[in-house]
Amino acid sequence: MSRLRARRRRDHARPRPFADLRRRRAGGVDPGRAQPPHQRGPGAGQSRREHPRLDPTGRARRRVVKEYLEHLGFEVEPVADGSIAVERLVSEPTRYAAVLMDVTMPGLGGVEATQRIHERVPDVPVVLMSGFTSDAMPAELRHVTFLSKPFRLDALADVLDRALS
Repeated sequence: MSRLRARRRRDHARPRPFADLRRRRAGGVDPGRAQPPHQRGPGAGQSRREHPRLDPTGRARRRVVKEYLEHLGFEVEPVADGSIAVERLVSEPTRYAAVLMDVTMPGLGGVEATQRIHERVPDVPVVLMSGFTSDAMPAELRHVTFLSKPFRLDALADVLDRALS
């Protein structure tokens, strides 16, 4: 341990030629440190903390859930809008064993889509996912299986087993 500490101290004492080179190119200003993170150019001293990966559309989440369900043996058909889910289910009601959808979706939301599904195809189980509590659900949808986010993948498997049995 003492060798590591001594070596670190020596490394910190050495001049940093690359930092000096960056300063010379920028006219005496270090481009990686002179500007706030949101004004820096690509690769100029940025770190992961300054630029978190955002996924507002939920594509990554849908991909992970899809791959997990396929691993469990399900055939998955992801859609981004509740109205598309209703159309597909009504056109081929025997093709789908269950519906898994988010409460907040673009276009027709999950609650409205679930109501339409139960009007037209009442035998298909629906699992609604949400970051909100199930208390916000309308009274007529209290029988629908609810999965609160964030959830573990094994919890998703358990909820689907209960919905399908």
